[in-house]
Amino acid sequence: MRWYKKIYTGKKAKGRRFAILQGIRSGKPAPDSYVIIPAENPKNLLDIIPCRELLAAHYQVFDPLILGIASGKEDAIRLAARILTDFAAGERGFEPENLKHLREKIEE
Repeated sequence: MRWYKKIYTGKKAKGRRFAILQGIRSGKPAPDSYVIIPAENPKNLLDIIPCRELLAAHYQVFDPLILGIASGKEDAIRLAARILTDFAAGERGFEPENLKHLREKIEE
């Protein structure tokens, strides 16, 4: 797994950040913890997935870039909205088709 250098943390996950990160790294993710990654489907911008799914073989091969961590689905949804807002800020005419540019910016 790759980690965004300025990883986003949901409001509910702030107090559990270390535990969530260690759980992901050790292969024993905390229940009800989620990660935000760039979407695999080019029609979407971000994917919200439960941390336990990172144990699947698919994600070992896919090697996702983890942009953020959250505690609970609602926290994850709010965090995804914040990530998109931050990346879109200052980008005039931001459109979903500009995902390639968004991904390049994320990976800087």
